Parts: sequence; structure tokens; C-alpha cells
Amino acid sequence: MDEIDVEPVDRVDEPEGEAADEADTTVEPAEADATPTVDDDLADLPAGVDAPDYVLYGGKGGVGKTTMAAAAGLASAAGGVRTLVVSTDPAHSLSDTYETDIPAEPAQIREDMPLYAAEIDPDAAMDEGMFGADADPLGGLGEMGDAMGGMGGEGPMG
Repeated sequence: MDEIDVEPVDRVDEPEGEAADEADTTVEPAEADATPTVDDDLADLPAGVDAPDYVLYGGKGGVGKTTMAAAAGLASAAGGVRTLVVSTDPAHSLSDTYETDIPAEPAQIREDMPLYAAEIDPDAAMDEGMFGADADPLGGLGEMGDAMGGMGGEGPMG
């Protein structure tokens, strides 16, 4: 470890010596309308990969569920497979990951590949879905739901 010559600096990106005086520190902003491109590596994926029809990612917050789903979805679509990536994260991080607005209903988000996505707002889905104001969540169970009395409290269990 004695052979390593390390000089302290005030900032990590600070140039050393004479180059410090001549360094151009101008930062160009990224284009907001830039469209992500498919890496050449993705185009070389093997055809006909045996993969499951559905892949679900779960786990604690911050472990990379959205990142993995977005990457797997992009790789699948780049291979020509019609792929739908759905997120229920209220933070809409799938939009951030794909750098495009993702609608609440499934829609194609890339013109160069069959990649579809949707970001479902879980609170809105609960209001509109089977637990909505006028909905009967047990009614979807057919005779079993009727036997349980639905949500109205009428029936053998109400």
C-alpha cells in the first residue's frame, strides 16, 4: 500500500496541476426530447428464448423491482416479444425509468419495438374496481358471493 501516491483534492472532479487553470467546466444539459435507443447488445438476443408468460417482481421498497421489471421488459420487447410492463407504484417510477410518460391504461411506449406499459394508481383502482363505492366485491364470486351476502349485509352471513 505504500506505493500508491494519493493527493487530496477539495472536489472529486477537480483537475490537477496546470490543467486546472485551463479546464472547461461547462456542463451541457441533456436533451429533454431525447429518445432512448436500443443497445446493440439487446439486438443480439437469442431468438425463441423459453421464458414464462408472466413475471412478477415483489419485495421491500428500494430493492430494484421497477428497475428489474423495466430491464426485463425492454430486453423481451427488443427480442420481438410483445411485452407489457405494469407498475402499481404511486411514485410513477416506471415513467422515470423509461424516460417517458406512462399512461394508466396499457399503451405502446416505443415505436421501434413491441413494448407496452401502464402505471396503475392503486388508490384510483380501488375506487373504480371491485371495492368502489357502488361495487359488490363478493358479487364477482357468483353463487358463493351471493351466499355470503355480498357487502349489503343481507344473506346468511349478514
